[in-house]
Amino acid sequence: MKDFMRSNLVLIILELVFYSFMLIAFQPILPFMLVLHLTLTLIALTPICEGFMRTLCGANEIVTEADKNYLEPLFEEVYSEAMCKYPSISKKIKLYKSKEVMPNAYALGSNTIVLTKGAIETFSSDELKGVIAHELGHIAHGDTKMTLVIFANNIIVWSILLIVNALLSMTANISRMFGDNAVGYKVMIWIKKVVLFLLTQIVLVIIAFGSRGSEYLADEFAYNIGYGIELIKVLTTLSRMDFKKETSILSVLKESHPDLEYRIARLEQMQY
Repeated sequence: MKDFMRSNLVLIILELVFYSFMLIAFQPILPFMLVLHLTLTLIALTPICEGFMRTLCGANEIVTEADKNYLEPLFEEVYSEAMCKYPSISKKIKLYKSKEVMPNAYALGSNTIVLTKGAIETFSSDELKGVIAHELGHIAHGDTKMTLVIFANNIIVWSILLIVNALLSMTANISRMFGDNAVGYKVMIWIKKVVLFLLTQIVLVIIAFGSRGSEYLADEFAYNIGYGIELIKVLTTLSRMDFKKETSILSVLKESHPDLEYRIARLEQMQY
């Protein structure tokens, strides 16, 4: 629980803000909204939803003998270390592979870690151990579960916004039918778009801030189970690649991962 709170504090606060919003904005139908949110959250945390997310991401089971012989021993070694030092971690985590050519890896739900084709071809076996250790950290800290809860919130919020947008458009159309110029409604729609844009950007910045904190803690997890040096090698390899990034202030604020050099420096400090 302590690791979960440390890694997801920002998102937990965001979740409390969401509940406060529902309490204020939907008081007459608050029980319905709470039941809807709880239902969506529970669905998001089910193995069925996790499987659906794997399908969306193009993550497949490892089937060829070559991949099994190469990847499974790496995974089992790191996973065993993680279970030894963190006995509460799920005992059902499996490794999957996607055909994405970008070197990347990610965790989903409670029991899924995905390595891309690009990661498998780019990183050495030792580096892949560092990658796996980092992703196990996200699962151990509950980051992936919290992400699914936020996803459930987004479904509710966007559904509400679609309904509001439909009602505003309907009102404007009715007004025009009766000869009104509907200027007031056009102004309302414009204000709605501006407010929606600002709120979206603010929420994205907040989520990105929380995500950067969870990345540092997942790095720390990898170090704690004995794969800090391997992860440093991964981050060093990535830092030498020419990834083009936007440099605007808003883009930087919305970065979900900290700067690679800061992550490397932090891991180096842990070694000594």
